[in-house]
Amino acid sequence: MEKNKSNAESDHTTRVKKLLSIRGIFIIYNPKNFIRTFPFIASLLIAITYAVFTLMYHLDQEKILAYILEKYLNVFPNMLGFSLGGYAIIVGFGNTNFLKRIALSAEENEFSMFETLSAIFAFNLISQAVVLITALFFDFLYFVNHTFNFGIDRGMGEVVNCVGVSTLIFLGTWTLFVIPYLISNIFIFGEAHHITLKHEKK
Repeated sequence: MEKNKSNAESDHTTRVKKLLSIRGIFIIYNPKNFIRTFPFIASLLIAITYAVFTLMYHLDQEKILAYILEKYLNVFPNMLGFSLGGYAIIVGFGNTNFLKRIALSAEENEFSMFETLSAIFAFNLISQAVVLITALFFDFLYFVNHTFNFGIDRGMGEVVNCVGVSTLIFLGTWTLFVIPYLISNIFIFGEAHHITLKHEKK
């Protein structure tokens, strides 16, 4: 009996440690779930379509990459900052009774509403950060190539630029397509809080 209790406590401790690390985001918001969603599939198809189209018609990949980098580096830092502010508000929501209620797991779900909302928000923040880091990486390569003029073969340069643009299109559109889902979850969170407050007044 004591051994079973000890094993149960050990499993619980291990699970808590996983949930309190960055892995917790992907435990609560399983990667298999978002791979099957519309934002992921649509973004992947758009990126593949772009790669095929642009290689068929021999578009100037360098100009397209420069344009994409300029837009992304202007938009995504602001978006990331705004999302971080929103996440801080959600996590720090002040109504203790409301937080206690939504922290309880529903019978049919392994994780509570609050855990799910927090994981979705955190995942979106990570995806925005990945887009920004990827854009900075390609911007650095673009800068280095033009500064030191390594004389890379034109064909190879076009392929690298095409891969860069396709990657950025995929990550960027995926992140943008996820935003409506994020707004929907925030709306549900707000409505649940409103209903709780109305119930408390009665």
